[in-house]
Amino acid sequence: GVTRYGVRALAAGSGWLWALTESDETPKAIHLWALRDGRWEQVTQVVAASDAAAGSLHYSPSTNRLFLNTYSAGGWTTSRMDVGATSDLPAPSFEPNANLCFLPPLDGGLPEVVKRWHSVVLRGSGFSAATPVVAAYWNGASWTSIGTLASGLGGELPLAGTVTGKHLLLRLDLHSDGTATPVVREVGVTYDVLPGPAQVVEFEAVLAPHLRLLDGTVEADTPTALLANLDACRAAGTVVTLADPVTSATGGSALTVRVTDVTLKTLLSVPNASGEYGWLVGVRCEVV
Repeated sequence: GVTRYGVRALAAGSGWLWALTESDETPKAIHLWALRDGRWEQVTQVVAASDAAAGSLHYSPSTNRLFLNTYSAGGWTTSRMDVGATSDLPAPSFEPNANLCFLPPLDGGLPEVVKRWHSVVLRGSGFSAATPVVAAYWNGASWTSIGTLASGLGGELPLAGTVTGKHLLLRLDLHSDGTATPVVREVGVTYDVLPGPAQVVEFEAVLAPHLRLLDGTVEADTPTALLANLDACRAAGTVVTLADPVTSATGGSALTVRVTDVTLKTLLSVPNASGEYGWLVGVRCEVV
C-alpha cells in the first residue's frame, strides 16, 4: 500500500521549509521533512507509536535550532535538533522527556536597546510541588536554569549574575502529575536599560592672542589663560555649552558637552605685535 503523510506543523528557517507529519502507518509514525531547491526530503523519524501525534514545530534563529513537540506513550516530548550548514541536512539530537514551552524573544518593546535582565515573573494557576514550572534562559550556548515555581498562582524568579542583551529567550518546563498540568497565563520580565555609547565631538581650537570671536568681539584672555580655563573644565568635569559654528549656521542648537580631553598640538608660529604666541589644541567632548 501507499503510506500517506499528513502535514501537522510548518516552520521556516536556515534556508529550508520544515514540516512535521503524521503517517497512516501502524504504528503511526511522526516524521520531520525539509524542503530545499523544490524537493522534499525526509530528515528523520521522530517517533513511532500507536498513540503518536504531532504537535508544534518551531525554528529559533538565535540558536539555529528546531524544536519539535510530539506525543507518545501517554506524554508529550520536546525534541531539539541543531541545524547545520545550509548545504547539509542536519542530524537530529534529542532532549530528555519534557513538556517544554519556548517563548518568542522578549525585548520590552525596545528591540535595538541593550538591557540588563533582573527577573522573570510568571502568573497562572495550578503551581504545586507535584506540578511545578521550571524556567530557564538561553545564555548564547546553553539553557541556564532560573528556578522553579511550585506554589500558588506563580511568582518572581531572579536571574543570578549579570545577564545582558537586547532580548531574553525563555524556556518553560511545565510538569504534570499525570492528571493536572500548571497553566501559565502571563509572563513578565524586569530589566534596566543600559547606557548606550556616548556621542563624542572632537575639534581643534586656536588659542591665539587677541582672538576674534564669532560675534566680532576680541577675546580678552591671553592664550595661557584660555588653555588653563579649558584644562580646568576637563579636570573638573564641568558641563558647558558648545557653540558649533557649523551647527549654528544651519539653524541647529548649541550642544551641551563635558570636556574629556585637551591635547596641546603645536605652538603657533607667528606671534602678535606684543610677542605673544598662541597654541593649536585638540579638544574631545562627550555630549550630555
